[in-house]
Amino acid sequence: MRETSKMKRCRWKSVTISLFLSVLGFILLLPVLVEAHPKDFTFLIEDPADSSPSGDRTPLVLIHGIHGNQWPTDVDDVNNPFLYYWQTFRMFFYSWDKSGLKDKYKLYSFWYESDQISVDEISQGLRDWIDERSFQEPGTPDKLDDRPFVIVAHSMGGLVARAFMNQTLNIGQWPGHSGGERVIKLVTLGTPHHGSPGANDEDALAAYYASGVWDQIFSLSQFFYNVTSAAWASKWDVTFHSTQPNRSDLRWDGKLWPSLPFDDKGILMII
Repeated sequence: MRETSKMKRCRWKSVTISLFLSVLGFILLLPVLVEAHPKDFTFLIEDPADSSPSGDRTPLVLIHGIHGNQWPTDVDDVNNPFLYYWQTFRMFFYSWDKSGLKDKYKLYSFWYESDQISVDEISQGLRDWIDERSFQEPGTPDKLDDRPFVIVAHSMGGLVARAFMNQTLNIGQWPGHSGGERVIKLVTLGTPHHGSPGANDEDALAAYYASGVWDQIFSLSQFFYNVTSAAWASKWDVTFHSTQPNRSDLRWDGKLWPSLPFDDKGILMII
């Protein structure tokens, strides 16, 4: 009994410390927190291996998954981390394919911060970049012709594409039309369409400990991390947004599970 009481005191002490650090960090760093625009944490470029006009080709937009958002130090370097994510696909597209894909499609890549920003906001960034690229004059770098296009998306990128197609209304060339009206086909690769029970690190840990107290500790610690990261990292490393809970939009069917869902064979269900 005494051990249990001691553990409870220790847990509440941890909660108090986490709360204190979170509030202190927020007060100290409030002046540097700014409301971010979707285009501040997203980017759309044409593949640097092919800067020629698209002609009659259909735009094909690649969207990476979570943690695939290393910002390129040089967008003209075909070996930079941004394009390395799709390296095998690009090698097939440009070198190995014999069916003439590169004569039918022109590649673009959509970059976004995947760790701190909601899927809905990322999809708004995709909409804004497509509108901007469509308005550009012919011959402008990264120009995207104003025509229907194809999306190939991996993992979380598929959720971004779905949000763009189903929930985002265009405000540029196609005002009032959903993003999906501009998409010919969507191909998703390994996308967790129901979400994932392991989307939040703090949620997974809290499930293991099966304690609401631990859930508070991890959530508060994550909040403090978000605040400090926003202050000291460059905007391409992380963006803090006060209105969006970190990765709650990726939870399994939108729920905070008291324990991780396994099937009758003991396999974690994450699809």
